[in-house]
Amino acid sequence: MVRLESGVIRRLFRGRAIPGWLLVLWAITIEILDWWGRIELVKEKLGKVSPDLIQPFLSFVLSPAGRLSIIILGFALILLASFGSKNSTSQVGRLDAERLPEPEPASRPHAERTADREFVRITPDDLMNMCRNHMDIEAQRLIRPYIGKWMEVAGRIHNVRSSSENSAQVTFDRPIGPEIRDFYMYFRDPKWIDRLVVLRRGAELVVAGRITEISAICVTLDDCEIMS
Repeated sequence: MVRLESGVIRRLFRGRAIPGWLLVLWAITIEILDWWGRIELVKEKLGKVSPDLIQPFLSFVLSPAGRLSIIILGFALILLASFGSKNSTSQVGRLDAERLPEPEPASRPHAERTADREFVRITPDDLMNMCRNHMDIEAQRLIRPYIGKWMEVAGRIHNVRSSSENSAQVTFDRPIGPEIRDFYMYFRDPKWIDRLVVLRRGAELVVAGRITEISAICVTLDDCEIMS
């Protein structure tokens, strides 16, 4: 409920709602001047500098009836902007929900997938060993060339977690032992997240991802994609 209310409030102060707020602000300003007895001074000043053709219009917008009309028009524009934005967001949400996962063609060549990325032939355990077997200053020098590169990993799914509709974390089954050795794969594209939803624990998966973090206990891949 709080999230919904905050979204409505944000829409009330964005984009198409701004003209409505300007009209309301104008009417309130004229109302304040009227309370202070300055409205006649405003009419006199505007009458000296404005052409005769718009004198009737100025008289109307400065009158009580005109100010009320402007306030009503302003709030109408604000409400229309709010509901219009809400409806467009709902339509986009429905389209996303109805979109089916698009399986990657089996005949798509591996070279095409990797043409714009630099893949490294190394395992997550190799990267973690660089940190385990060297002093920190030397380990940082060794792992630096791998940050931002891409790698493929394969394994059996241990778990899939999701904190939002645009993020999912996958972990593989790892050997049980005294040392902590994990690697985390983060998916951002809804196409891949839709496919993860239907997979079962223990299913075999091949993933390609961009290396973003390396330490002695874990490797993190981001922008991941399902290869098979």
